[in-house]
Amino acid sequence: YRTEHLDLTEGDFGTLVLGEDDVLMEIKVGGAYPIWMAQLLSELEIYQTSFSKYGTAYKLEVAKDIENRSQLFSVPYVEKKKHYGQYIPAEVLEAGI
Repeated sequence: YRTEHLDLTEGDFGTLVLGEDDVLMEIKVGGAYPIWMAQLLSELEIYQTSFSKYGTAYKLEVAKDIENRSQLFSVPYVEKKKHYGQYIPAEVLEAGI
């Protein structure tokens, strides 16, 4: 995502919402998964989860704001936790933002 230079003709750049090695796969079905697909996903240890690109981008922006404030007020350390491949201040994740 990006918050500046929003014209898509300017190129493919911005902040990743997933880590470099992370993969997001979306499967849509009009009801229940076919048995063969459910078995295959289970064998590959691929499980359903929720993920919001907008929510993750928002958390990253809040994290930048917290980081900037901590530098402004000389707070030496902000605990960070990994969330979908990105390191976000723990207080953001714990607040459920």
